Amino acid sequence: MKLLIILPIILFFFVNCRLPELKPENKDEIIEDIDSFEVNNDQFSPKSSMVAWEFLKKNPSEGEILKYFGDPDSSWTNEYDNLKILYYYIPEYQDYNFIEINLKSGDVSGFEWD
Repeated sequence: MKLLIILPIILFFFVNCRLPELKPENKDEIIEDIDSFEVNNDQFSPKSSMVAWEFLKKNPSEGEILKYFGDPDSSWTNEYDNLKILYYYIPEYQDYNFIEINLKSGDVSGFEWD
C-alpha cells in the first residue's frame, strides 16, 4: 500500500528533475571564428626564428612566453598533469610549433621551433 503512494512521488521526481539545458543568453555573443596566431613577415625570417629559439633555450616562465609569443592556438596537459604543451600555428609553414612547460616549476622544459 505504501509502495503505491511512494512510487508515483518517486516517478514524478525522476521525470521532472533533470539538469537544465545550457543555452547562450545572446546568440550574438557566440564566438565562431577566432583568429589564429597573428604574425608578420619579419617573424618568418631565419633571424627571428633564431631569436625565438635562443629565447626558448633560456627556459623562460610561462608568463614570459605568453608575453613574447601571445596566446597559443591550442594548449594541452599530459595525462600525468606535469606538462602543459602550447601549440602555435605558423601559416607560412603550415605547421605547428610547440612549447612544453613543466607545471611544477612553470618554466620551459622542451620545445620544437622551426
